[in-house]
Amino acid sequence: MTQMPAETKRVSAEVALGPVSELTSPLLRVSQGLMALGVICCFQIVIAGLVGVVRGYSVQGYWPIGILFAGMVLIMVSGQVHLHPRHGTWFVVVCLAVTNLPRGGQHAEQGDTLFKQGRYREAVPEYEKELNTWYLRLTYNYHEAHASEQIAKGYCELEQFDKARAMYRRIMAMYPGFYGDRAKDYLDELDAGERLVRQFDGRMPRPNEFPSKWYDVANAYQFKMKCARRAVDVCRQIDAMDIEEKFKDRARTRIKELTPRLPK
Repeated sequence: MTQMPAETKRVSAEVALGPVSELTSPLLRVSQGLMALGVICCFQIVIAGLVGVVRGYSVQGYWPIGILFAGMVLIMVSGQVHLHPRHGTWFVVVCLAVTNLPRGGQHAEQGDTLFKQGRYREAVPEYEKELNTWYLRLTYNYHEAHASEQIAKGYCELEQFDKARAMYRRIMAMYPGFYGDRAKDYLDELDAGERLVRQFDGRMPRPNEFPSKWYDVANAYQFKMKCARRAVDVCRQIDAMDIEEKFKDRARTRIKELTPRLPK
């Protein structure tokens, strides 16, 4: 049997595979393009994490995670067409590892427990851990804004109003939207409350004085300045006045309600 020359075999193979090569080449380019786009989509979560660490608070929103999963899909699709599907598998494994980074919330929950017990001096540092632990800023940590707000309220309860004011401004700058708008409202209330109580600074209720304006002062401390201790002090002064018992009852009720909130 006559053997076909090697050159003839090569030419015959090229002729036979010509249409397949023409089909495979564009398909391969599309696959490589999808792979490159998928890698970029996955890599952006690293950039978002570094931005959060450097600037001091996490990227606000789940969009980096959404883009990451879109990148994973692109890599898997390209892996089905590409000559080496295992490349896509490795990228998916890496991306899954990134999405399982430590999540926030533990320090904020501990701070909430201490706050409810009136242990504000212990609660504030716990909330600060939620903000200052660098690896909790690698992905979106929605507990940050809540912890910041609770720090401001804790400062109010501890009568450190300047620190509370600074924290409200920080929230307005870092967390626009719901928390930022609410921080602005709290800041406006704090300023309005301070203006009101400043009018009575250093004054004591007269024994037979009608207590309405002193109730206004107590309300300012309780609701606007969020300081239970000073509100209780004013209510105790009302209770010591030489007035009818029905006017004292409201102050006594207020004292009973606010006593659990007093700093421990």
